[in-house]
Amino acid sequence: MTGLLVLGVAAPAAAAGLGGLSSGGPGADGSAVESCDSDGIRASYLTGTSAAGGPIVTAAVISGMHSSCTGSMLHVTLSGSAGSALSSGSARALGGTQTVTMTTPADATAVTGTAVVVTG
Repeated sequence: MTGLLVLGVAAPAAAAGLGGLSSGGPGADGSAVESCDSDGIRASYLTGTSAAGGPIVTAAVISGMHSSCTGSMLHVTLSGSAGSALSSGSARALGGTQTVTMTTPADATAVTGTAVVVTG
């Protein structure tokens, strides 16, 4: 099945709170148009330390996708206050758990939301 799945997932601002997030459906700013996964996915994060010593998010780990999403494109955007985009990344869904590397690491203390879009 091809289609578009948009999930908005709220993320705590503190790096310690970036462990695991899940959503059974779209968030307040997202809507499902057509979906390869009807029961939601899970987003968690790979974090590190910036050169200045602060916590950063380097990648999103997407799991819980239905096998019918395999081959689709995953687009992840980390957002900050007022919905401003902090960083994003894309990867082809290979099935199972998928890591999506951010194009630029995001300041983990500024992350307040995550949007995952599955297309194709």
